[in-house]
Order: sequence, then C-alpha cells, then structure tokens
Amino acid sequence: MEINLDYNNIDFKDKIINLPKNIKTVNVYGDNINITNLCNILENVKSNVEIKSNRQKEIDDEFLKRNTYQGFNRSILNMVKKICSENITKNDYVVDMTVGNGNDTLFLSNISKKVFGFDIQDVAIENTKKLLRENNVYNYELFNISHEKINDVLKEYEKNIKLILFNLGYLPCGDKSITTNHKTTLNAVKNSFSMLSSNGLILIVFYPHPEGKTEAQVVLEYLNKNKLKYTIYKNTPNMDAPYLIVINNY
Repeated sequence: MEINLDYNNIDFKDKIINLPKNIKTVNVYGDNINITNLCNILENVKSNVEIKSNRQKEIDDEFLKRNTYQGFNRSILNMVKKICSENITKNDYVVDMTVGNGNDTLFLSNISKKVFGFDIQDVAIENTKKLLRENNVYNYELFNISHEKINDVLKEYEKNIKLILFNLGYLPCGDKSITTNHKTTLNAVKNSFSMLSSNGLILIVFYPHPEGKTEAQVVLEYLNKNKLKYTIYKNTPNMDAPYLIVINNY
C-alpha cells in the first residue's frame, strides 16, 4: 500500500516515522519543502519504505553530501549493508569474521561469489548453517575457529578478499559472558590486511560494553600509529551506541 503525505502538515514527521507496517510507498508533496529538514526526518524512516517526491534528485544529493541515507538513524547496521551492497559483486569473495546467528553471513552470501565465516562457538556455527540451508544458500564455508587465524585458514585467497566484516560483541540470545576479545580482535585485524584485494575494505562494528570499548581503543590506536586510513560512522551522539569504522586498502 502507499499513502500521500503533505510535508507542510504539522504531523508530517510523526506520521512518516511511525508508518503502519503495511505501507510500502510514501508520496511526499507540498510547497516550500526544506530539503535539509526533510532529509533529517528521512534518516529516521525505515529503509524498506519507498519515498517518492518531485524533489528526489535534491534529496539524493543531500544524502550524498552527508554520506548518510534514508533509515540511517534506525541502525548503524543499515550503513554496513549500504557499504557492502555498493562495493561487493557476484565476483567477490568476502569474510564474516563473527557469524553469530548467521544474519550477516546470509546477507553477504546473497551479494557475493562466496562468503567465509568464522566463530569460536559451536552454537553459532550450527545456527548459521541452519539459517543458510533454510534459505537455500550454498556459496559459503564456515570455520569453527578464532578469526585471528584468517590468514592461515584462507591462505590460498591472499590478496583476493574484497570485504571483511567484523560485527563484534556477543552472540545475540546467547551467553553474554562470551564476547570477542581485544587481543584476538586486534590480531585478526592485523592479519586481515594481507588478505585484502587492492581495493578491499574492512568494516568493524564496535559495541560499548567494557570489552567492546577496549577493542575499539586498541584497534584505533593501531590504525593511528600505523597511519592507516579509516572513516568513522556514528548515527547518534549517544556515546553508548554502536558505531562503525571502515578501513580502505588503498
């Protein structure tokens, strides 16, 4: 279903952010639309809702200037998916360094030639296998081993991996006492560089629990010390929110 919303109505922001689940398309109209303000609002609108407007090019240009997109404020993982979708092709090998319950692995498998996944927890590997099989996905290989072993396990793919994703923290709905560790995470990041293709990317999502803060500190210190280029993406001023860094291998 689709609806029409007048930008100039006093309840426009509330309506477009809190759309009923059955609404898939919103036609935005109105006089004197402020593109900056409209994009501020659209950053909070679900990314699976299609926005139509006669100011579409201006909206797209504003998002490009900001390096954001519709739905940006909903979840930092939306930015992860955006960057992956823009950079990965069906000719590319990619790595999910923490498969968890398999959601990132499934997403990566659908846009790449093959995805390799790492996790030290048996339950994570089994959950991921189950999800991939249920979705008829077979272009994957999973390793029940620490991700710091990436350059040993995937030695034959050296300098041939397009994107490596670290979604750090603990297994969702699992044992929260088991988290990624700053020592192995730093080793994994270091060992990832030799695996990347000439235009490859490393994406790392940091979480603000105590070990996550330490992970961020040691990784960023390493990158800064070695003058390695990276970009930080935050979608909220909240210091206790997850955030993303993207490291370019060029």
